[in-house]
Amino acid sequence: MTLQRRGICPGVSRPLASGDGSLARWTPHEAIPIASFTDLCDLSARLGNGVMEITQRGSLQIRGLPPGPAFANAVDLLGIEIQENPPFLTAPSLAWERAESAAQAASALLRDALPALRRWTPTRPLAPKVSVLLDYAGSQLNLDQLSADVRLFVRDDAQVHIAISGNATHALPLGWIAATDAVSALFGLLESIAERGPTARASDLSNDQTHIQLAHTLRLSSGTAPARREAPEYLGAHLLPDGRVARGFAPAFGYARAETLKSFAMQAARHGAQALRPTPDRTLLAIGLEPAADQELMRLADSLGLIGNPRDSRRYILTCAGAPACSSARLSTRNWAPKIAAAAGGIVGPTSIIHLSGCTKGCAYPHPAAITFAGPDRLILNGRADGEPTRYTDIAAWINDLEHMSAT
Repeated sequence: MTLQRRGICPGVSRPLASGDGSLARWTPHEAIPIASFTDLCDLSARLGNGVMEITQRGSLQIRGLPPGPAFANAVDLLGIEIQENPPFLTAPSLAWERAESAAQAASALLRDALPALRRWTPTRPLAPKVSVLLDYAGSQLNLDQLSADVRLFVRDDAQVHIAISGNATHALPLGWIAATDAVSALFGLLESIAERGPTARASDLSNDQTHIQLAHTLRLSSGTAPARREAPEYLGAHLLPDGRVARGFAPAFGYARAETLKSFAMQAARHGAQALRPTPDRTLLAIGLEPAADQELMRLADSLGLIGNPRDSRRYILTCAGAPACSSARLSTRNWAPKIAAAAGGIVGPTSIIHLSGCTKGCAYPHPAAITFAGPDRLILNGRADGEPTRYTDIAAWINDLEHMSAT
């Protein structure tokens, strides 16, 4: 069996063929108004198979689409701004923290960068997975745990730290620059990546002395890199400056039916929400809730099968679409995921992730997990989906083992 190559990346304008039709993906760089989100749900049901997903990096995916431009054309009519190449990841709390100095500078940088990126024609095409990340000092929901090819961090004095290839801990720091000059520096970095070929990533710039030459060319100044921050909890309530609330909810196992998410969006609007924002950890933020209505929306979300409790065991079962949705998969992951969550409720948690993968690619979680089961029968402890199996086992027998482990 030939597995589809990782390194390709679906977009709205370039959906990727999969086992259940074409898959479109994009990373929203801002909150999506409720009306636009419900329109997206309608498009998913009308043009696709009605399955919508939120990824670990906070991207939104629409499954089961026909080949061709029909979906891209329909999204364009909705007036939703989409930045695909490269995707631009932004701190979710930027949607409401614009009053802070660092957030203001980050917003201005974003406003300058996005139109310029849409007009930009690099000397060579960028690799599909090249990404840019924008975060800022004081953000409630920081992105320190996410990796990106180019990381921009805005400080309160409107100075921007630039690092490449990694998360906040492992990225290679290049230096600081004024926010007003950061966009030109960003284009210099992206051009340097593109010049190295259609599969190049920012990691190719860290070889030998390339990064030192880049810092000099871009006129970056040296200085201490920003300190790494604790990973935020996207679920739960986040207080907005005007006293309203943004609350995170998670579709179980990262996906839901379009009609479910549309119903949730409409209920959120009735409780004051003005917009929704997909975020990392497969979460959807309802932004602008009236505080008195917050708990009522929690109950309504629970009735729709959405997760609001951070301790819910389903949060820690990370799974891909599996068979038959993915043509590479050799396991029906979404049929088994609820059984695994029920069996492993006593042993899973933030540091005890179970990764259920349809094949060895490990698309849903390309990191070592406490337990990984890769279809059809590979059990890997403290490893990745492509790691050496600890043993081979039938999945039903393994779930029975999990029940015994959880009970004891």
